[in-house]
Amino acid sequence: MKNILVTLALVLTCSMVLAIDFQVCGGVDLGTIVDSDGFLGNDALVFGAKYQPGFNLSLQSLVNSNNILYGVGADYQFERKHKKLPEGWTTSLEYLSFVPVYAVLGYRFPVTSGPVPEFYCQAGYSLALIEDAKDEDIFETEEYEYSGGGYYAFGFGLDFQNFLVQALFRYNTLRYKETEFQNGLLVDKRENDMTCRHFTIQLGKRF
Repeated sequence: MKNILVTLALVLTCSMVLAIDFQVCGGVDLGTIVDSDGFLGNDALVFGAKYQPGFNLSLQSLVNSNNILYGVGADYQFERKHKKLPEGWTTSLEYLSFVPVYAVLGYRFPVTSGPVPEFYCQAGYSLALIEDAKDEDIFETEEYEYSGGGYYAFGFGLDFQNFLVQALFRYNTLRYKETEFQNGLLVDKRENDMTCRHFTIQLGKRF
């Protein structure tokens, strides 16, 4: 938590120095899905494939130069719970939450009237806030560690005189480490990268 607060403080400090516009948005993340490549293969249900919708809050500091938008931002993706699994299945990721910190690059399409269409790209690092499922049968023989990874997003929006409607495809990378024990002794240690992707719809205000 301390690292998260320090990172957010740095982002906000940079924003205050560079800012021309502040942007605050809130919305909902739909269709959160975890994709896993590597040793887990297609065992998606055990790992945790789909999550309930979750809320999102973002703060950005942007410069507008000749219709080019650039700046920095930070989001808080509120905790979302794993959807119910078929009877007999378990998951090692019961809840997901992320704090992406990123750079923003966008373009405002020139129009003579009406709302201004915008295109956005985001790239940075996503801090992972993870809660394991409390399954005693699993955790007697296995130990899990999670860490964050790369973050990127792209999407479109409309600017109604500084009132914003945005739609984004977003990707958080999650690093997963599993240590397996047998009779108290280390048997195997594995790690893997996973991608958590979702579609975000949000409303906001640019100051």
